[in-house]
Amino acid sequence: MKLKHLTLSLLLAGGSLATNAVAVNEHAIAHANDNAKFLRCGTPTPSAKQAELRETYFRQLQGNQKGKPGGGNGGGNQPRPDGSVVVDVYFHVITDSSGNGNLSSGTVNAQMQVLNEAYANTPFTFNLVQVTTTANNSWYTAGYGSAAERDMKSTLRQGDAAI
Repeated sequence: MKLKHLTLSLLLAGGSLATNAVAVNEHAIAHANDNAKFLRCGTPTPSAKQAELRETYFRQLQGNQKGKPGGGNGGGNQPRPDGSVVVDVYFHVITDSSGNGNLSSGTVNAQMQVLNEAYANTPFTFNLVQVTTTANNSWYTAGYGSAAERDMKSTLRQGDAAI
């Protein structure tokens, strides 16, 4: 199975944002590049109530599965084989007009390796499709939830959520 697209937008910013970064996975940070401590995910953390509702919904979906059409697995859930779901990745590098924050292709490839190693022994593997570099001072210093961040993400986004 191949997922259509995944866009990874990394905001590389100055040291002032370092205090806002939260390292959830110290192992991943330890194996990332030197700028990793400044990076953050753009996905908002759900409240405890939202997480509980989503978990209930996912368990309900799991219970409703009836197996493959025409039978074949006895109605149970079969785990997907390791590496069977390929996710296309579009890597966006944001710099300022002086080139601060630029990444080499070696650094990007190393981060892809970290991503694939983090998901080793799972159904997911990540395929680098494209790397873009955009010089934009407003985006380079965009704060979490800012208009500049929304503009950057809507402009650079690739693909859709289709499977």
